Amino acid sequence: MDGRRFCYYLTPTMLTPEGYLPVVVVEGCAGYGPPSGQPHADPAFWGRELAAAKRRVDEANAALGVSREQARRIAVDACAAAFPS
Repeated sequence: MDGRRFCYYLTPTMLTPEGYLPVVVVEGCAGYGPPSGQPHADPAFWGRELAAAKRRVDEANAALGVSREQARRIAVDACAAAFPS
């Protein structure tokens, strides 16, 4: 991804019938996309309970070297880029 960081991001609205499915947000890019590849594309991987899914997201981001605060900033920046003033 051109050296840009990415992270997984989850809100309570991302519940599917199979479980929570976070989005992938790329630093410096407007918007977000679904995770791809197994097992990350499977909502059951993240869990049916919000607290468990958030823990999984934090663990996945930590494995990428992205803290919870960094993930929040990446997501906010992507949202701001999608709706420039």
